[in-house]
Amino acid sequence: MKNDIHNIDDDEIRILGLNDEEERRRNKEDTVRYDISLTPLYPEVDIAQLKKVIQLNERKRHNRWWILAIIIISIIAIAAIVTAIYLYTPHQRTARPLVYEDEEFQSQGIVADSIANSLMQVAPTKPQGYTIVKDTIVNDIPLKIFIPRNAVPELVMGDINKTDSSIILGAMAADFGPDKRKGWIVAGGFILKGELISRSKSKYGFCAINDGEITLGNALKTELFEKCITDSGDFFRQYPLVENSTPLYSRKRNRTICRALCERAGEFIVVESLTTERFTDFANALAQLDIDNAITLMCSSMSVRWAIDKQGRRYETGAMEQEFPEVVNFIVWRSK
Repeated sequence: MKNDIHNIDDDEIRILGLNDEEERRRNKEDTVRYDISLTPLYPEVDIAQLKKVIQLNERKRHNRWWILAIIIISIIAIAAIVTAIYLYTPHQRTARPLVYEDEEFQSQGIVADSIANSLMQVAPTKPQGYTIVKDTIVNDIPLKIFIPRNAVPELVMGDINKTDSSIILGAMAADFGPDKRKGWIVAGGFILKGELISRSKSKYGFCAINDGEITLGNALKTELFEKCITDSGDFFRQYPLVENSTPLYSRKRNRTICRALCERAGEFIVVESLTTERFTDFANALAQLDIDNAITLMCSSMSVRWAIDKQGRRYETGAMEQEFPEVVNFIVWRSK
C-alpha cells in the first residue's frame, strides 16, 4: 500500500477521510470484532447430557399419559362400585295393601283387617313326634339308643296295633307269666290308668308315670304306687340297673338281649344291647354312657320293640306278629 492517497492501485481498497492514526485504530477494532478465535455465540453442549435430557422429557410425557389413564380407570371403577351397591342393596318398599282402597271394595265391606284376621285363625301345625336312633359301642358292647321327641309316655296293655302312626316308640315293659290259679299275670306291681292290676313286690326297680312325667327308682316301697292309683297314673316294676349314676350288681348270670328304660340328664330314653350280655355288664355300660337311673324292660330275643324316626323309617325287633296273652304290656310314646 502506498502512502499517497491519490495513487491507488487497482487491487486496493482504501477508506478515505481518515488519517493514518485513525485508520490504524479502526482497523484494530475491526480485527478484534471479527476475530474467530473469540468465544462463539452458543456454548458447546455435552452430547450424552443432551440425550439424558431428551429421554427425561420423553419419560415425563409418557408418565403423564399413564397418570391420565389411571385417573380414568379409577373413576370408572368407583362408578361401577356405587352402581352395584345401589342395585344389590335392599330398598325399603311400601307394603302393598291386601285390598285396594277404592269405592267398589269399600262398598262391599271388604277391608284388609278382615283378611288378616282370617289368616290368623288358621290353626298352627303341631310338632311332629319322632324318635332319634343312634348306635354306639361302650365297653365293647354295641348299643342302640332310642330318644323320643315331641311325644308323651304311657302304659298300655293288650296286643295293641303296632302300626299306629301316633306311636313313635314302643317296647314291652313288665314281665308276665302263667299262674296256676290266676292264669297269665303281670310280674311285679302294676297299675294301668289308676287301676290296680298286680301288687307283687318281686322286683325293686320301678317306673311311675303321672301326667306324662316319668319317675324311675329303686325301692321295695314307694309312695308313688298309691299316687298312681289316686291320680290315674301308670306303674310297673322291673330289675334296677343304675341308681344315681352307680351301676348295680345283678345275681342273674344268664346272657340275653338287654333292654332298659333310662334317665339321662332329665331325659328318658331306651337303650338296648345288640349282643347277649349279663345284666351286670350291661349296667356298667349304661353307667359309662352317663345314665343316672335305669331299670330293665322285658329282655329276650322275642321281646318286641319298634320305633319311627323323623323320616318315617321303622325300626322293629322281636316277635312283632306273634299273638301274646292279654296281660302283655308296653310302654309307648305317643305324638303330642
